[in-house]
Amino acid sequence: MTPEAFKAAGIEVGTAEPGTFSVVVTGQGVIESPADGSATISAPASGIVKVREGIVPGAAVSAGERLFTVSSRGTAQADATAGLIAARDAAARELKRAEELLPDNLITRREYEQAKASYEAAKAAAAGVGAASSRGVAVASPMAGHIATLDVASGAFVEMGQPLATVAQTRRLVARIDVSERDRARLAGVAGANLRVAGADETVSLADHGFRLLSVSPATQAGSHYVPVYVEFDNPGTFANGSVVEAWVLASPREGVITLPKSAIVEDGGLYYVYEEVHPSVFRKHEVTVGATDGSRVEITSGLHGGERIALSGALRIKMAGMGSAIPAHSHNH
Repeated sequence: MTPEAFKAAGIEVGTAEPGTFSVVVTGQGVIESPADGSATISAPASGIVKVREGIVPGAAVSAGERLFTVSSRGTAQADATAGLIAARDAAARELKRAEELLPDNLITRREYEQAKASYEAAKAAAAGVGAASSRGVAVASPMAGHIATLDVASGAFVEMGQPLATVAQTRRLVARIDVSERDRARLAGVAGANLRVAGADETVSLADHGFRLLSVSPATQAGSHYVPVYVEFDNPGTFANGSVVEAWVLASPREGVITLPKSAIVEDGGLYYVYEEVHPSVFRKHEVTVGATDGSRVEITSGLHGGERIALSGALRIKMAGMGSAIPAHSHNH
């Protein structure tokens, strides 16, 4: 086959060479937001809440973007609002009177300070509810991220301080990876992790996305046989808060290990094979024994010595060609 034909069939050939491969501890995990990576949005006043169109759990939002409007117009709360506004106006008049009397020492400094404090308190109490009673108070997101929880529905009555939603940032994420208690001793020197969303094809190496080990729990949780490992990383766009992932924790490095991409290995009847290029365009089916995998590459524990030319991708097409008369054309339907 010409190089062009190899490319068309999706076949890539490379040399199997010993190299560095980490101790791998497998586990299951879930993606979470960092402790400082979420914020609860509360109602600034009591009234009827209106949720902006398109605001649903999972929706992306930007900092300062309006998400809700709270209005007390037409509710019993409007009477309480009117009372707060009246109290503010009365306190303002008392403060103005105190400002006029103070220069002539007709009131004490202490009385003036009390009038000023009363006004500031009344002003703060009426600030949000005043707007709520007229045009409504706009409630914005304090940070960029996505809607993690939506706690109200449009048309519902909310009290001041009631949670409306939670926003979680998506730039930096935490993965909690549960590994078996029997693998605790193998967790020395954790230097990376690979994650794959359950059911997906792509495995993401966190070493390429700002990996940082947060902690390895010193003990299992009550009633559990798993050790939680917490790692932090920059979100490549593949994960969201709550995503369930398969995980491969990469610990101490090992030297002189032959590994191949998963795409180079074919399983047949419980045995594993690779395709060695013995002559240009001529391949021989070669049995190997496999060891650990980091989600992308697989350790070859026997069957290869290094230096062999191996089909690193397209092995399945070579297998199909061996059963027929030609190598099937490459497509993206895997």
